[in-house]
Amino acid sequence: MRDPWMVAAFEGWNDAADAASGTVDHLIEEWEAAADRARPRRVLQLPRTPSAGAHDRGR
Repeated sequence: MRDPWMVAAFEGWNDAADAASGTVDHLIEEWEAAADRARPRRVLQLPRTPSAGAHDRGR
């Protein structure tokens, strides 16, 4: 391979109506590119952090 590229998109609630994953699917078809999908075995749920507004109010 010369000058390889990697494009990544995350599916799920943060995919904005399939915008990211749909774009990657389109690029794969247009470029006739090799593709692979990672299938995580478990999902990590990160703790929530307070918003900047709540922090600014002294909460």
